[in-house]
Amino acid sequence: MLVSEVPFHYKRPDAIVYRCIEQPRGRWKTKPTAADTLLVVEVVSPNTVTADLVEKRAEYARLGIPYYWIVRMVQDDGPAASIEMLRLTTDGSYVRENMSLRARGDVVAIDVADPLDVTVSWNQLDMGLD
Repeated sequence: MLVSEVPFHYKRPDAIVYRCIEQPRGRWKTKPTAADTLLVVEVVSPNTVTADLVEKRAEYARLGIPYYWIVRMVQDDGPAASIEMLRLTTDGSYVRENMSLRARGDVVAIDVADPLDVTVSWNQLDMGLD
């Protein structure tokens, strides 16, 4: 995701959902910019806790990305244990819109209508959404 061309700055989130880009735009062609981005997902690992929970959260809010989801794993490398779904408010900060926890026995991990209409079970996440 391109943040700026001058100086050149880009981010590589773990997952991204962005608007369709129909026409190539210069050197960046049809790759997404921060302005195109609707949702960023980061998977927390032991080495990225501060970056994912504090630094990226602040940067994505500053860039105006409407949704930020944070995924935590079982024992830092197992299957997904939780998904925190944050939405950007008009004051420029993220608030929790939903929290899915595998441990409480939820079958569904994701059930949202915005920014995309999708329902995903924990089993589907484990299987890689085949």
